[in-house]
Amino acid sequence: MNARHVALLALLSLGGSALVAQPPDAPPPDQYQAPDSYAAQPADSDAVQPAAYDPQPPDQYAENQGGPVDETYFYNQLSPYGHWVESRDRGWVWLPYGVRAGWRPYALGHWVMTDYGWTWVSDEPFGWATYHYGRWAYDPDYGWEWIPGYEWGPAWVAWRTGGGYIGWAPLPPEVGFRVGVGLDFGGVDLNVALGPTHFCFVEERSFLRPNVFSYVEPPARNVTIIHNTTNITNYTVVNNRVVNQGIPVQHVEQVTGQRVQRLQVTAVKSGSVRTAQVRGSQLTVFQPPIVRKSTSAPPPPPQQRARATGAVLQRQHQQETQALQTQQAQERARLQQIHQREVQSQSTSQGDQRQRSAQERQAPPERQQQTEQRQATPPRGTASNQDLAQRHQAEVQAQQQQHQREQQQLEARHRAEQQSAQRQPPPQPQRRGEQQQPKEKKPQEKQNPPPRR
Repeated sequence: MNARHVALLALLSLGGSALVAQPPDAPPPDQYQAPDSYAAQPADSDAVQPAAYDPQPPDQYAENQGGPVDETYFYNQLSPYGHWVESRDRGWVWLPYGVRAGWRPYALGHWVMTDYGWTWVSDEPFGWATYHYGRWAYDPDYGWEWIPGYEWGPAWVAWRTGGGYIGWAPLPPEVGFRVGVGLDFGGVDLNVALGPTHFCFVEERSFLRPNVFSYVEPPARNVTIIHNTTNITNYTVVNNRVVNQGIPVQHVEQVTGQRVQRLQVTAVKSGSVRTAQVRGSQLTVFQPPIVRKSTSAPPPPPQQRARATGAVLQRQHQQETQALQTQQAQERARLQQIHQREVQSQSTSQGDQRQRSAQERQAPPERQQQTEQRQATPPRGTASNQDLAQRHQAEVQAQQQQHQREQQQLEARHRAEQQSAQRQPPPQPQRRGEQQQPKEKKPQEKQNPPPRR
């Protein structure tokens, strides 16, 4: 992280962090053990719970009276939950605060089937906007950024399935949408544009869970899961509606063992309620019509919290560092538990196979020949001990790299906060990639409006 990023990091730091809560207990031991003599684990020991959001400012939205609004509507609506910064490549983008390390879009919520296809119902206060308009992009320095858009959709995601898993990830900004046509990939290959850690993967049987986040595989597992899946992204336009088909409903019903309820979307274009609500066979969603303006005003300054200084800031940083260590230790333990169960399952399977082989050796010669043919072709989905060990090693390495990135980002933000706390008055937001102007120089000129998408 170089010096030109300090001012932006300082701006992002004003929103606080979900890692700040009560001082956590000391992190458990984090030494990863090779899966050779694991002990049995509870069936649901790998389930995780989402981190709670920091208390946000009260909702002071001005009600939309039902008429069309422009993209500045997002500026006012989302400012209580994140920061607007200007990117050289994408114009004004929004970054949420109050999210845990490793946070991904389309994780806190659940899927329902509607007349628009698979629709994401978010548990996050900003979900009505960021999961139905615009696109998400991942920046290695700053994390996930949301780019405003104008077309409402049930969810803008790519789908993958295979190997007993279903996965989804935000569509990249380069993938557009044309009315009457559908998705416009513009030469973008989703297999290349979306990395393994962009996806949320769950076992097929858990796809309809109302708390699906608790069943999302650790991101480190994605590096091996993704190789057993294929891209099945499929959006169509039916009666001027964007339809997110993705996973066939019949397949979901088969693997989950439950009937998929079909809901009808009811759009609400005004009022103060933003959260989607299921009422009987209807899903009520907030869907203001967004129109393009010939000119756009820059977003208002984000709502800033009180800046911590001195010993208070130092204590806050210590709590954040310890909380991150605790979270990462829990993630390592969860990955180890998953590996442990896989090794045990394979050992049990191999033991059963040896027992069957011993019984079949006593069978007539014709049956022995059939047994030899079956053993020559291992069952689909099985892996040798060596393959399983290599897969586990790749996942452990991916997790180590992920944790290193999270630690570096946290340390960089702490340095930025320490520097900004020593400056009075607080620094003004600056464009990404530009050097901060010295105090003796004149203020920067008024920022240009974000480019139209």
